[in-house]
Amino acid sequence: MVASWRASREKLIEELERQERENEQLRRERDRYRQERDRLRKKIERLEDDLDEARRALHRQAAPFSRGTPRRRPCRPGRKAGVAYGRKALDRSRGRSMNVTRRRCRLAAPIAAAA
Repeated sequence: MVASWRASREKLIEELERQERENEQLRRERDRYRQERDRLRKKIERLEDDLDEARRALHRQAAPFSRGTPRRRPCRPGRKAGVAYGRKALDRSRGRSMNVTRRRCRLAAPIAAAA
């Protein structure tokens, strides 16, 4: 009788130790899932904020100067100085104006050839 009691006590102790190990493992897993949940909630909040900002930006009318980042060295404002400004230049030798093409145009004839 005493031997069977000791054997059953040993089994109960082994079962208790196994359950304690299992409980510890489950606690670690629970903590890991909680951390993952918190991380995902923060990510969801950030993404929702970004989405709200993007939706507001659609309805907001941009000012004419908000077209991205400004240039490092912008051109000076206003009309450029000199007689040869624009598409027409004054032909001083003949006293009349002639059409002058922009320098960027690849198909334009040289100015000297037009005279």
